[in-house]
Order: sequence, then structure tokens, then C-alpha cells
Amino acid sequence: MPAARHPRIALDPSGDTVYVLAVSGSDPVSQLVLLTSVNGGDTFEPPVAVNEPGTNVSSHGENSPQMMFGPDEKIYTMWEQQDGEAAAIMFATSLDFGATFEKPVRVSDQRTATYSGYPSFAVSPNKTLCAAWLDFRDQVVQSDTASIYLSCSIDEGSTFSKNRKVADGVCPCCRPTIIYGPQGQIMVFWRRVFPGNIRDIVVSISTDEGRTFALPVRVAEDNWKLEGCPDSGPAVIRVGHRLYVAWLTEATRARSGVRLAWTDDGGKTFSLPVMASVKTLDANHPAFGLEDDGTILLSFQARDPLRRGGWTPPRPYAVQIDSHGDLSDPVLIADGTMPVEFPTLAAGNAGRVFFAWTESTVDSSGEKGTIMLLRARNTER
Repeated sequence: MPAARHPRIALDPSGDTVYVLAVSGSDPVSQLVLLTSVNGGDTFEPPVAVNEPGTNVSSHGENSPQMMFGPDEKIYTMWEQQDGEAAAIMFATSLDFGATFEKPVRVSDQRTATYSGYPSFAVSPNKTLCAAWLDFRDQVVQSDTASIYLSCSIDEGSTFSKNRKVADGVCPCCRPTIIYGPQGQIMVFWRRVFPGNIRDIVVSISTDEGRTFALPVRVAEDNWKLEGCPDSGPAVIRVGHRLYVAWLTEATRARSGVRLAWTDDGGKTFSLPVMASVKTLDANHPAFGLEDDGTILLSFQARDPLRRGGWTPPRPYAVQIDSHGDLSDPVLIADGTMPVEFPTLAAGNAGRVFFAWTESTVDSSGEKGTIMLLRARNTER
């Protein structure tokens, strides 16, 4: 898809229909659209608008729109909407498999000209939907960091609760990730700014449906000292009682790239981290996918250390993770000459895997970005 950027992929439960959420156009009229393919990505239907006409969808860095399937095959979407100096978190639902979308609902409830962005959301088994995002309404507390706020919906996204603060001292451009744990607890993973500008990944856990959160637990003591935000938050996936976390660190030259750890006790403790992006350089922006046989796929962008002195354009890579936590070596997904940004993936039935990313291009109208879709099959069964 030309003149578009920041895709998200979802597959219907049967695995036959591919949905790609993307941002088209540029400020002040960027639009959120959904593209649907009913033939496994051979062709796509015309894009369907998600946001209301005349509103502006903000998408940059890790602050891209999100999508997942809700109950009864509803399609849920969430994004940042820009309105002058203010920004709000918005939510919209499709009840007809992406043919149309309901009127968007506002999630963030601040009414002053402050910033809310970088949303993440999750759906519980009882259909409760909770969202977490970066928020600057309390920036006077710590001017160089953000807060994380939370809001939940018990009516499948028709309305959202009063916003509650999860944490302060948050790295201001690293997206948090919210997920439900094995006992139904709400878990928010985020990059904390420790004293001395140490920026490591932590998890905050609520066992009372988001009313309160325990003190954050550190996923790994990387001790990454950085005088600024790396614009790279954690990716998280749950398989049974185990939660896997992947994140960027560049604490030392020997320990730079995408690391992986897991917890089997709901975030109380974590395994020793392992490097997932071995044999690559400048690895960043991890994303997870789960195949129907339980195999986990981890994608990220990285450079080839054996070509051009390690300065090839960033390309998409993928790693397989088995049930024991053992990792394959990274596999190059696609080669090319254009830089790749923020690869993502979705795994379907019978070994089908779909990857998507943005390539930095400019078309004849000056619009930037081209979305690339790659289809693969995992034949190792």
C-alpha cells in the first residue's frame, strides 16, 4: 500500500481473512484505515475509514494505532488523535468484519491541552477491555518523564471508566504494553527511568481490576544509562501460564540488541535474559506472534553485520521460540535496499505467517511511506 505507514496485522479466527490497519496521508489530515483481504493477501478491498472525517490520527515512532479481535469477532482499534496542542486516546469497533466502524469513543478523560499517546490495550476472558498509555497531564511532577494512565470498559468499548494513574517516572517515548496474566491480573510492562537516567523494563501488577497497582518489579537489571528516550518499549505475549517479554537494551557493546526473558509466576520473578538478536546489529522494535501449534515468533528490525561493514539498511528478522524457551538464530525475512521500520507479524493456521512493515519512500505527491506485506509458511512441523 503506497503512501501509508505503521501497519498492524490481524487474522480472523479461521485464518482465511487478513486485516491490515494503517495510517494514510499526513498532518493535519492523517487517516486511519483498515484494508481487508479475503484470499490470504492476494488482493485487498478498498480501505475503510476508522476515524471520523476531519480528525487527525497521530502516528510516529512507537506511537502507532493498535488492533485486535474482541469477543464475537469484533475488531477493536485504538489510536492517538491530535487536536491542536492536545492529544487524546480514541477507540472504535467494527461489528461487521471491517466493513464499517462505529462512532469512535474517547478513552482519555483529560480536558486540558495535554498529551496522551502510545496506547496499548487488552481484553480479559470476561470481555473487560483495559487500555494503558503514556500521559503528560502530571508532567509538573517530573518534567522529563511521563505517567502511565489506565481506563477500562465493561461494555465492550461503548464507554470507558474514569482514568487512573498506574505509574510515574516513565520513559516518555516508550510504549507500555498491557496484558492479562494467567490469574486474570492486569499487568503493565513499561520502561522506567531510575535515578541516574537508568532506563530498564519493569512490570506493574493489579489484582483488583486496575484500582491499585503493586510496586513495579524489574524484568532485568540491564542498567542501561541513556541521556534520552530510546523510543522502544517492551513486547509481551502469554502462552499458558508463561509470559515472555522482549525489549531493547544497549547497556554495553556486548549486551546490545533485543533481549528475552519470561516469568512463570505471574511477574514476581523473571528468568535470566537471553539475547534474541544474536548475529545482527542495531536490533530494535520487537513484536510477537503465536502459531497454532504453540510456537512463538519474535520479529524485529536489524542490520547484517557481515555486509557493508554492518551498515546495511535495517531489514526484518524473525526468531522461533519453542516451549522450553530455546531460540533459533535470527532469519532474514526480506532483503532489499530501503530501510525497514517497525516490522510486525501475525501467525495463522497451518504454518501461515504474515509480516508487514513500513519502508521509507516518497511518492509523486510527497506522501511518505510504503507498507510491505510478506507471506511465509513455517514448514517445520
